[in-house]
Amino acid sequence: MEDQIERAKNIRSNTGIFCFIFSSLGVLASAYLLLQIFYKNQNNNPYVGFIGLGSSIALGTLGSIATNQKRTAALTALFVAAQNSASQLPIRPVPEYSDLLEDSENK
Repeated sequence: MEDQIERAKNIRSNTGIFCFIFSSLGVLASAYLLLQIFYKNQNNNPYVGFIGLGSSIALGTLGSIATNQKRTAALTALFVAAQNSASQLPIRPVPEYSDLLEDSENK
């Protein structure tokens, strides 16, 4: 059971991996653009770099959400399967102590 839990925790989403890769490239490109603008005193608009940086971070966040959703779905499916198998276990009948009631006056 522990190995199934570990496999469910280590699941990765393909969408999450692609988002992380493109987010990393976007952050590097935006940082390079911002460094070029500020250190070479170019007359370019620095907001382009900030917008690129912000959108790259947002893309990385979406990738993280996609991966976490896939892991949560796998762990939930494992939990439901464990609950279903536990509910199918045979229940031992509880012995009834009706003979104790026969001895008392309050039936």
